[in-house]
This record gives sequence, structure tokens and C-alpha cells, in this order.
Amino acid sequence: CYAAYRQIVAHAARGLPELSPLELTAFELQTKPAPGGDLAEMMGMEMALPERQEKLVRRRPPGAPGLKLPGAGVPSGPGAPIRVAEQADAALPRLVMFHDSFGLRLIRLLSEHFSRSVYVETRDFKPLIVQREHPELVILELCERYLARPDAFTADVFPQANGAAGKAGQSAG
Repeated sequence: CYAAYRQIVAHAARGLPELSPLELTAFELQTKPAPGGDLAEMMGMEMALPERQEKLVRRRPPGAPGLKLPGAGVPSGPGAPIRVAEQADAALPRLVMFHDSFGLRLIRLLSEHFSRSVYVETRDFKPLIVQREHPELVILELCERYLARPDAFTADVFPQANGAAGKAGQSAG
């Protein structure tokens, strides 16, 4: 998870030079026992095959302001919970990230760099959320098996892919 975080932030810094990945020493590793993950759940054995849940938590001086991190998520339609993380520094850029379950562990790490981060657990790009949030950065994080879906990227999401470049957002009048 940390390696993916570093790569994402380093790549995003090409367009947002104020971003810089935090060193691993800026975080504390916290662990706790948890029921088994996706595969154990698919077999109905999540309690028989427990795992250790790990998370990296930012080290902060006592009394330092921290992130307001999302809880379990707020349903926003069928199967697409939205999580919002915020911090007080409005000068920081804004983020929208569409993600599958692999993206859940990135939330705490990425949120350190943005004033407002909106995370949508979905395999689909949602242009209306991007229009509403006005982010400086949009990430679509997917496990590679989802890239082979025939409906993964449709003409209404990416009209330029079907020869309609420059027509998106124009009125017909």
C-alpha cells in the first residue's frame, strides 16, 4: 500500500509540484486481528481464516490538527459508497478518486495531501462527481481484471474515444 501511495503522489507531483510523498517514518504501523478478507468471505470462512489488519497512521505532535477521516461510508447509490476526508488547509489541492477495494487502504495516506478528498468506491468513472467537486486531481484506481470489462469505458464517459472530441459539454444550438 505504501509503495503504491509513493508512486501515485510522485506521479501526481508532475502536474501538482506542491505534492511530495511522505517518508515511511512519518507513519506508525498499527495492527489488529480481523476476519478473513475477500477470498475467505467468498468461501464463508472469514472467521476460520482470520487476518491481521494493518494501517499506517500519520505521526503528529500532541495537539496538532489532523485529518477528518471518513467512517464506513455513506451510500450514494447501488454499491457506490462515498467517503470524504478534509483538513483545514484550504490552500491544498482537491482530489476525487474512483476506486475498487484495493483503494481503501490508500485513503488515509493520500488524504494527507489534499484539503478535500472524495473517494467513490466504484469501478465506474462518475463525471458528475468530478464536475461537482472541481478537483485538481482525479484518480481512477482499478484492479487490472476490471480493465477487460467491455463496458469499463463507455462513449458517454470518454466521448473523444469515439470521434466526438471537442463536442462534450457543447450545446446543440
